[in-house]
Amino acid sequence: MSVESLLTEAMAKHRAGDLDAAETLYQNILSIDPGDPDALNLLGVLSLQSVKLDEAAQLIRKAIVIDPTIAEYHYNLGEVLRHKGDNNAAMDSYRKSLEIDPQLGIAQNQLDQLASLSEISPIKPEVTGRPLKRNEVIQAVIDRIGAKTYLEVGIDRGENFVSIRADRKYGVDPVSTNDLINKLLNNCGISYFQYASVGSHNTIEINLNATNQLPNDMPANKSSEFYYETSDQYFARHAPLLFKDTPIDVAFLDGLHTYQQTYVDVTNTLDYISGGGIILMHDCNPPTEASAYPAPSWEEAAGMNIPGWDGRWCGDVWKSIVRLRTTRDDLRVFVLDCDFGIGVVYRGEPEGRLDYAIPEIEKMTYADLQKEREKILNLKPQEYLYEFLQKEL
Repeated sequence: MSVESLLTEAMAKHRAGDLDAAETLYQNILSIDPGDPDALNLLGVLSLQSVKLDEAAQLIRKAIVIDPTIAEYHYNLGEVLRHKGDNNAAMDSYRKSLEIDPQLGIAQNQLDQLASLSEISPIKPEVTGRPLKRNEVIQAVIDRIGAKTYLEVGIDRGENFVSIRADRKYGVDPVSTNDLINKLLNNCGISYFQYASVGSHNTIEINLNATNQLPNDMPANKSSEFYYETSDQYFARHAPLLFKDTPIDVAFLDGLHTYQQTYVDVTNTLDYISGGGIILMHDCNPPTEASAYPAPSWEEAAGMNIPGWDGRWCGDVWKSIVRLRTTRDDLRVFVLDCDFGIGVVYRGEPEGRLDYAIPEIEKMTYADLQKEREKILNLKPQEYLYEFLQKEL
């Protein structure tokens, strides 16, 4: 069998999760050609998955020496270095991968995340010279008010959630974050795992013992809890008990991208927010008409053949800002012009309340937003975050 055929088979085994078979095939390739860079790189990735970090770094570095022009090799080395806790070296590897392939979005995401973790909040955006990301805004608020309890509705793959530093973190999403769970399982030194059927309904109970070893890119917290259910179910079933004595200090709402549900999520959160607590809302400033199209989910929006659709989707969350600024005389509400618009809601004197009837808000379209975007959103430049944190909190 040729090296090319062996590599194809090894990659198929690797993708299927049969790591032992893939490792054997990669080793067979290297016995034929010790300098095959693809086999070295992929065997390094496999070693990373098996938490053999020194071995993984050695193999991928060999691949880079043989062919330094492959962006994925540098990205994979960055992943190994990140797991080893050497964030500066990891960032250098991500930058190298982006020099070779500027479109390698996953490398840019990891680079941005590590950069944000190394920064001290708050940072004046005009100094950074780049748009602020949601995790930076959230962390800056948490750090400024000394927040202990953080709630995130709509954790998706968990990328934002795991980057946040707070004592107690609660994540809510009706869809299980399998990649996040796998990441935890792959990095926590599991010493015992058991699952068994329980009760008449044949439910599954899982017991897991693991060493105290978090992935290096996950900030240590006193506790992090995930609830795989809708936000309505969460607030009805768990919030009254969880937040009775320790209310929410900072919440980030990024769930169902509809005006109605976002407004409900805000009002539910307000029932459990601390006196000086702050609610942050994502997707409040859609950049295009297509991105603001109402839909029950991203998948359904993507399937609607919306003119101008490019994959960005905020829904009509912005209307919840309009409603809050219209109906609540006890809340200060504004939107930061960064990362698709981050709404800020906290108890305080309103700034320029709006005057719409609820039926009018229901009928508003993107054209209405375009006409008076700054007015109806109380839109602030991202630089205002610095002033807000320093002077208003």
